[in-house]
Amino acid sequence: MPATLPCRRWACSAVTATAAGPQNQRLLHWPLDQLPLSCDAIVMTQAEFDQLMASGSRMAQELQRDLRWM
Repeated sequence: MPATLPCRRWACSAVTATAAGPQNQRLLHWPLDQLPLSCDAIVMTQAEFDQLMASGSRMAQELQRDLRWM
């Protein structure tokens, strides 16, 4: 079995039905400090997510490759 390094940081994308305010302030409503690991996060609406994924940007490509729905 190959050795793996422990994960020390998560990247989290939260897709919500609605979200108010600018993206950099939306995180204030999520208790990310209660997660067991440090987390980089972005909160976006379904419409923003769909637009991002259709853009073909590098971020969209990385999300396409790495995103796991929970």
